[in-house]
Amino acid sequence: MTWESSDPADIRSYYIDEFPEYREKLPNYIGPHTPTEYAIAFRDEHPVSGSGMPDRDFIRRSTWATDEDGSLQHKHFPLFSELLNFIQYPARYDPLQRIDADAQLVDPAVPGIDSDPVSAAVYYSATLHEGPWQLFIDIDAKDVAAERAADAYGEKATSLRDDELRRKAGIVDEPPAGKHYAFQDIRQSLEYGFTVKGILETQFNASVVEVRYSGQGCHVVGLDADSAHQYDTKARTVIATLIEEEFGIPIDAEVTPDRSRVMRLPYSLHSEVSRIVTPISSPDFDFREEATPEFLDTTHRGGHGGGGDSTKSTESDGADPDADGSGAMTPDGADEVLQESNSGGSDSSSTAHTKDNTTTNS
Repeated sequence: MTWESSDPADIRSYYIDEFPEYREKLPNYIGPHTPTEYAIAFRDEHPVSGSGMPDRDFIRRSTWATDEDGSLQHKHFPLFSELLNFIQYPARYDPLQRIDADAQLVDPAVPGIDSDPVSAAVYYSATLHEGPWQLFIDIDAKDVAAERAADAYGEKATSLRDDELRRKAGIVDEPPAGKHYAFQDIRQSLEYGFTVKGILETQFNASVVEVRYSGQGCHVVGLDADSAHQYDTKARTVIATLIEEEFGIPIDAEVTPDRSRVMRLPYSLHSEVSRIVTPISSPDFDFREEATPEFLDTTHRGGHGGGGDSTKSTESDGADPDADGSGAMTPDGADEVLQESNSGGSDSSSTAHTKDNTTTNS
């Protein structure tokens, strides 16, 4: 079993060869015309058009172009195939290129451009053109690990930063070595996810709640807007506080009430650990085996000719998942839930952003 960063060739191959096979499994709110936005993160910055515009390693693109009043004008992705092209080759198929807008990614075919970025992470917005503002709950394995370390240190925890706590508690040395969490913390995050699902269903009348393995943690998504609560900003703050303080579940409480957040797309690739973001029906989901992309197969991997920037953590068959592991890991990568200011106005100004205000890495 490997726990490794995907190299660019593998990321590209996943979105070309594997991701299209999940189209029929995608929920009906994921398509070319809804949600309101998709977002893509790159490992390296890529140039954009416009005088003085900085290179970008994160972009957001609306599914519809709008006028100054916010009225829908035309679809950026008329067909699913065009959305898929954008995910596979974001700089070649940036929808802003069709309207020649500032902040569009420069086409790699332009002379002097030597980068053709791959989608290190793909996200979708909490807001939909048709349907309620989705309720996002983010449970990061690193926060679970910090909680575990704090329990071990007791009162001393208040004087130590979370990363210092995890190191002192030896969590960084637990498999997968080099991460600020252990496999048991991912497992715990999944268990917490189903606890949160029960809280939303029993205390807030949520009838449609999805739980997803996110790569380095768990996402819980409430899809319906209960008429008795509406899940407005105030209600979402109350929900997040209840989950944290009354039930003791470590979540990123800033994510839940923030309308601007984006979440990892179901069946997208978490390229820092080479695992597929997967909707699950049980906390017993085997994330190390059942969320594995085909390119991790050694025969398939050999076809890429090696190279890339991945490092590996390998465990022997039959090893205890919480026993000693080996191998140095790459640093934590593309952020799980991202916060970006949306200044409104023209389509280009409201959909092109740098990745400045990242919040979690699950």
